[in-house]
Amino acid sequence: MATVRYHLTNYKNLNFLEVWQHIFLDLSTFKEIYPETPKLISILINCPLTNAQEVSSEFKLRNLIKVAIEN
Repeated sequence: MATVRYHLTNYKNLNFLEVWQHIFLDLSTFKEIYPETPKLISILINCPLTNAQEVSSEFKLRNLIKVAIEN
């Protein structure tokens, strides 16, 4: 039986969701030992993440429009 540390250090072949799925399935007592962790992981999974590059390009576009309007 693998440990949580093993799964988290060897996740390179899996994505984030698969790693936590393996942890929850392989370690049946994990939820009892760390009851808050599944809640935090659920929040991380369901929280929308934004790509910083997209936000940056959006601000550049707004600045271009603003400059064009001012001129």
